[in-house]
Amino acid sequence: MTGGRVLLAGRAEAGSRVRLATPAGQAAFARADKNGCWRIVLATAPAVRLFGLSMIEGARTVQAEGYLALTQQGVAAQLRAGAGAEVLSAGGAPRILAVDFDHKGGTVVSGIATPGANLNLGVDGVQKGKVAADGAGRFALALDEPLSVGDHQLALNGAGLHTETRVSISPAEPLRQ
Repeated sequence: MTGGRVLLAGRAEAGSRVRLATPAGQAAFARADKNGCWRIVLATAPAVRLFGLSMIEGARTVQAEGYLALTQQGVAAQLRAGAGAEVLSAGGAPRILAVDFDHKGGTVVSGIATPGANLNLGVDGVQKGKVAADGAGRFALALDEPLSVGDHQLALNGAGLHTETRVSISPAEPLRQ
């Protein structure tokens, strides 16, 4: 992100049209080049925005899995039903980037670390699971037990790696019409 603008880039079929659209119908388009690379530059916004991402090739439209969330700071994450968010960022120092939970406390913790790193996740000082970062450094770990409403301390450890973060789990507000 620079100058109040964020660059989104990806890959699609060479020559296809790429559509990034909000639930309200506003859309931005790009054309994938001969190598299948596309780029869309968006202005930042004062709130998180959701987008559907699709590729249009001839009469065929292919919708990407889930939605793309874009934060005010220009951080993008893929929101996937039934799975943890995948923050679209390069690997590196271990970081917990998303904690997704449902109304019953089912929780998925995801983030980045060194590619291939073996990681241990602790919640409130108790070991809750092990996971290995993939080749891009991303990881997602579904907890075996629900997290209760309230504040929790998450600790991620691996060979020479350590990070901690505090999260607050709260029930979702009812939908408004």
